[in-house]
Amino acid sequence: MLCEIDTETWSIWYVMWRITLMFLQIAIGGPIFGWMMAKIIIFCLSRIFNDAVVEITLTLVAAYLTYFIGKL
Repeated sequence: MLCEIDTETWSIWYVMWRITLMFLQIAIGGPIFGWMMAKIIIFCLSRIFNDAVVEITLTLVAAYLTYFIGKL
C-alpha cells in the first residue's frame, strides 16, 4: 500500500513527542508557575500589617497550594 505507516515507528515518535512536552512543561512551566504564585502571595502579604497568625497561615497555605496545583 502506498500510504502504509509503520506502527512501531509511529509509536516511537509519539513517545518521543510526549517526553519532550513533559520536559518542557516541567523545565519551563514549573518555574513560571512558581514565579506567578510568588507574586500573588507577595501582593497578598503586602496588604497584611502586623498580624503574625495570618501571615504564617497564608505562607503555609500558599506553599501547599502551589505544590498541589503544580502536581495536577
